[in-house]
Amino acid sequence: MQEGQESQGLLIFNIGTLLLMPYPFLQHTILIFYTGDQQCIEFKLNYLLTTLSYLRFIPLAVAILTKSKYLTPRAYRLGKMNSVQPDLLYALRAFYQHKPLSFINIVFLVSVTLMSIALRVA
Repeated sequence: MQEGQESQGLLIFNIGTLLLMPYPFLQHTILIFYTGDQQCIEFKLNYLLTTLSYLRFIPLAVAILTKSKYLTPRAYRLGKMNSVQPDLLYALRAFYQHKPLSFINIVFLVSVTLMSIALRVA
């Protein structure tokens, strides 16, 4: 029962991320936020949706990790013997221990890319 609810939640998340994109009819919509000291921060909604549309790469990363050698039937058997549940976090940790420099480079490039896009939007 729990596994079915998780897959249903993941499906809803994937559909939601596919809908996150800038739309032409939202071109002139502006979101206004006020900080604690009453400073006004304005965002164009399409710029914010552009930044959030990069969440679409999460299902791709999940698919790549699922098909990796760290989530094979052998990994599940070894995990059962050592009372460890191999999941996506386990695959990330195993990839980090197997190739630490590649993992650090990937995380660095992803974070620099997302921060540059977020700063362009702001």
